[in-house]
Amino acid sequence: MIWRPIDSMAEWISNCLTYQWQKRLGVLSLLVGLAFAIYFPFSGEPVGIYLMSFLALVFGAAGLIAAVEAAENADDSEESGS
Repeated sequence: MIWRPIDSMAEWISNCLTYQWQKRLGVLSLLVGLAFAIYFPFSGEPVGIYLMSFLALVFGAAGLIAAVEAAENADDSEESGS
């Protein structure tokens, strides 16, 4: 029910975007996370808010990049094995 839109969006991304573009999205998320890490010492907000955003974006982006690499390697091994 709640996961259906998320799953359909993930399917659309994986079907419509090449591995290169998916990696670029991961790197973009990583850079946004790093911007949070640079900005939060200069803001008047509690550090925890920016730290949590930084960690979520960095680990999410690293997971995305690793998953795309694994899928790309799996596709390459299937093509070479056939």
